[in-house]
Amino acid sequence: MYLTKLLMKDFGKFHNKEVDLKPGINIIFGNQDSGKSTIRDFLIAMIYGVDRKEGISRVRSDYERRKPEGRSSYSGAAYIKKEGTNYLVERSFLAGAKSTSVLDVNSIRKKRLNIFRRRNSNIFRNHLSEDWMSLQRRSKNMMM
Repeated sequence: MYLTKLLMKDFGKFHNKEVDLKPGINIIFGNQDSGKSTIRDFLIAMIYGVDRKEGISRVRSDYERRKPEGRSSYSGAAYIKKEGTNYLVERSFLAGAKSTSVLDVNSIRKKRLNIFRRRNSNIFRNHLSEDWMSLQRRSKNMMM
């Protein structure tokens, strides 16, 4: 199973932003404040949802941090390919209107896809992305 496309309808700084993904490892890079962390957080939100709880060290919750300013929508979608079948997963993150739907694109039928099991999103977040500085430190340590 892999994601083929992310559709950030209204998430963080993005409005109707599409990101195409390929099988394997995808590297997302850019200047500071270009949206790399927002894309990472969107991917996590598509899998786990967006938590409104504030953590001990967080100033604002993920919900507040990524909620689009000046827009009434807070949603996105992703295309997933699993065993030759294409699915469209759509999520609304808006408090009071949270929803998730999964559509089998081939048969145009709603489905239940068992990838949305509740797990620790922090573990996933830590394995999903690594900042450039920590990659540089790691490569220097490997050379010694």
